[in-house]
Amino acid sequence: MPTVYKPQLIVQLAYQTHATYVREWLSEHRRNVLETLRFYDEHGKLGDFEGRFDKQIDQSANDLLDEITGVLIEALCWMAVIPSGVMMATLDKIAKQPALGLSPLLPGEVDRLLACCYQRGDEKPGTFWPDVMRIRPKGFKGKPRPPTKLRIKNAAVLAQENVRQRRRKGRPSIDAHEPIATKLGSIFLRYQPSITRITDVGTPGASTSKERGDFLDFVESVLPPLNTILRNRGLARVTPLTIVRQATQIYRR
Repeated sequence: MPTVYKPQLIVQLAYQTHATYVREWLSEHRRNVLETLRFYDEHGKLGDFEGRFDKQIDQSANDLLDEITGVLIEALCWMAVIPSGVMMATLDKIAKQPALGLSPLLPGEVDRLLACCYQRGDEKPGTFWPDVMRIRPKGFKGKPRPPTKLRIKNAAVLAQENVRQRRRKGRPSIDAHEPIATKLGSIFLRYQPSITRITDVGTPGASTSKERGDFLDFVESVLPPLNTILRNRGLARVTPLTIVRQATQIYRR
């Protein structure tokens, strides 16, 4: 039987709440995170030199944890896309009830897709996108017009066709691995000279092997809060080994 998808007509991700959770988690585990980076080798430890530099060390640590939080929340934005089946159901609902297309609670991804397909007449779709987004950007040419129900319906129908054309079968790829690898790799290389992978081959006759390394330790120390959010939202989680593999390609010695 075909899968029946429910439309998503309200924003489900509270990014500020998630950012607070990630930052608090990193604070709780800051010692482990900072030690995997060898942060204290660079900045010194609290209490060194009779504590004269404790304020600077603490500020540097907090700045670093803020930056890591930003990387993880950006990754969440990459991954928290509406599945194509849900998007199709959402657009179908809006086509039948166009007033829903003007809800201030509509997910931004749906809002943007409608705007890109919106037309007043025969002009190129998206020309008058501010009508749907309900904003008046500086420098935009044209007088504002409130969108009609028929125009919203037509935009939803066109958007459905666009989604249908780019819809792919199979499990969707996780787009966040590469940006995470790039940004966490950049942070890591401030404190250590290179990103390496070490593979321990199993005993003779065993087919298993195990990877290790300082960068893997760092990645594993910061990913848990992101993966907790992804799991709770029913989204695919990111894997430390994939991030390490991509980082070694991006930052080849």
